[in-house]
Amino acid sequence: MISESDMRREVVKLIESDGGHASSVESHATSAGIPDLDFCWDGLEGHIELKFWTVKNNKGLRPSQVRWFRDRIKAGGKPCLLVKTMANIFILVPGNRYRDLQGKVSSLMQAEMERNSKHRWTQFPTAVELKDALNDLIKGSQN
Repeated sequence: MISESDMRREVVKLIESDGGHASSVESHATSAGIPDLDFCWDGLEGHIELKFWTVKNNKGLRPSQVRWFRDRIKAGGKPCLLVKTMANIFILVPGNRYRDLQGKVSSLMQAEMERNSKHRWTQFPTAVELKDALNDLIKGSQN
């Protein structure tokens, strides 16, 4: 996996190969700041923002994304972020951590998120791992 586009294709493939449905919806024409993917998987619906961090690219959420996450969470939604860190660790981050992900995200912040993430993998998660983690974040407390 070498890019966020590859990551997007892989997530869609995981969801759809297990009977789910996923759509790429990131579009300023649709809604400024909307996450990369909308999904429905065994009755679980949500949004996933993808971040693929490298040494040269450690961009966090844009201001429009911060507003989208803030407004969705205020309305009771539970969006999340699937992040590949510079250390090649994949973490599923609850959307209510959006404030920590504004602008550039330092390697120190990434390391803290890796250590404290309940859902982390040293390789891309399997369909079962991702579905279980999404269920936990969306139906659970998002801690």
